[in-house]
Amino acid sequence: MANAEDTGSDGKTLPLEQFKCFYDWSISFCAAAKIDLEVKTQEADIADSEAELTKLKEMQRSLEQCVEDSQSLNFAQFFDDAADNVASRKSFLD
Repeated sequence: MANAEDTGSDGKTLPLEQFKCFYDWSISFCAAAKIDLEVKTQEADIADSEAELTKLKEMQRSLEQCVEDSQSLNFAQFFDDAADNVASRKSFLD
């Protein structure tokens, strides 16, 4: 803060101590604004993280469903049978 007393335009000394409450208030207001801005930033980060988590959980559920379908429909055996069929045809043609 400026000097506790300052000289006015008429040359008289003005006591500035009476305005200290405004100075203190503005310092506190700026500090609170910085805190509020940080809170808003953190809330936005949390919202983004929650959206990402939801997306990843859906991807995991989808993958688990694919694995379950693959096992229940026996895709591995289907491709093994197809490979054996191609191999037997190749040997027949040779």
